[in-house]
Formats: sequence, C-alpha cells, structure tokens
Amino acid sequence: MELQEAIRERRSVRKWLEKKIPEKTINQLIDAASWAPSSCNRQAVKILAVQEKEGREFLGRITNGGVGFAHKAPLLLLFMADSRVYSLPVERHTPHLDCAAAIQNLLLKAHELGLGAVWLNWCLNQKSEAETYKRFKIPAYFTICSLVAAGYPAIKAEDIPRKPLEQFFVREKF
Repeated sequence: MELQEAIRERRSVRKWLEKKIPEKTINQLIDAASWAPSSCNRQAVKILAVQEKEGREFLGRITNGGVGFAHKAPLLLLFMADSRVYSLPVERHTPHLDCAAAIQNLLLKAHELGLGAVWLNWCLNQKSEAETYKRFKIPAYFTICSLVAAGYPAIKAEDIPRKPLEQFFVREKF
C-alpha cells in the first residue's frame, strides 16, 4: 500500500468483529508507533495494550470519546508519555504531541494491516483517571494522553469529503 493511498483511505472504525488480533499484528502496530518522531528524540511514549474483557470494559466506561462502543473493540491501546523527560510546565503539551505522532503512525499501519481503528478522547474525570492508574498499575510519572480502539472492521466506514485545500491553510498571514 502506498503512503498516500493509506492517508486518503483510512477511516475511523467504531464497529468490529469479535476476532482476536494476533500478537504478531499487535507488535507491528507498536513498531510503527515507535518510529514516530518525538520531541528531541526522547521516545517517551509508552503504550498499554489491553485485550482482556474486564480491562476493555473498564476503559470503555471512562473514555469520553468511545462511550457505548470502545469496549467492544478486541484491542484498546492506551497512549501515555513518561513525563520525567520533559521540562514541565514549559513543555506541558509536548507529551500529548509525542503521543499524537505515535498514534498517527499506528492508525496508518492498522489500515495497512486490514484493521479498523479509532482515536478516542481520554477521560476528563480525575477520579476515573486515578482509578486507571491504580487498575493498570501505571507509574505516576506517566501522563495518559489518549486511547485507540482497534479490531477487524465489521463494516466499511463511509468516505467523508474533505475541505478544498484553499480552506485548509493560508500562506504567510491571514
């Protein structure tokens, strides 16, 4: 698959088959994410892969973006960054940017492998986030950034038109 083809054809998928994703395929997803650019080449991103039903149900209840469907994905990937390598608060957005780059690589690789995935908002509720750290034994120095749900698509996602390029950017100044 050509890169431009993957970029244009990838869609968010929110309905999956009840089919386990092989370990080899998960490793390919994580490998693609690991090659994403990161600030100062810190490579601070860490991904928690959750396949057990109880863990998926837990995350599905607390994510803002996937309520009602995220738990049905055979694989949930929790993206976080090791905050010890950043100069906080000056670089307060950098962990999220590093995770975003890794997520984009993973989404494109998922598409190439025939998987359907969706990038989800993380919870805004501090109590739920604290429960997540406890439930998955995540060290406090990790910043949880986002969640991705993935699996073999049960339906073909619709093509969604894009804005013309003239509406997408400006040159030099507004």
